[in-house]
Amino acid sequence: MLNSPSVEDYYSSKQIRFDMGQAKAYLDNLAIAIRTYALDQQIKQQTAELSRANAKQVGLIADGNKLDAKKADLLLNPSSNSKRNVGRNKLLDQQIAENKSSQVMLELEIEKQKANLKTLMAPEKANPDA
Repeated sequence: MLNSPSVEDYYSSKQIRFDMGQAKAYLDNLAIAIRTYALDQQIKQQTAELSRANAKQVGLIADGNKLDAKKADLLLNPSSNSKRNVGRNKLLDQQIAENKSSQVMLELEIEKQKANLKTLMAPEKANPDA
């Protein structure tokens, strides 16, 4: 037998007795509540990670557009020092390539995060009362 004081009888030291079946049912219900809470927390965390990745992607795209504009400006308005221009051009090409590579890698990561979020949400849709 499990003993547990009731809320109203806490100070009078009266105790309510539970048999093992009741205790097990209580703990089973508690486990369901904990799983539901944990799933909710995982979904919130995954959604936040997806939002951060999307924000990073927007930043990478903006950076890529700036680099492309610099390159176009460099090609359309060459400066008097052609050696310096060639060096800038190579540097911009390298930065553009790195940016595009980062965008591709981030896009793959975003797709992975979307799949993870979909997987987390699937049990919730199938059994919303669990």
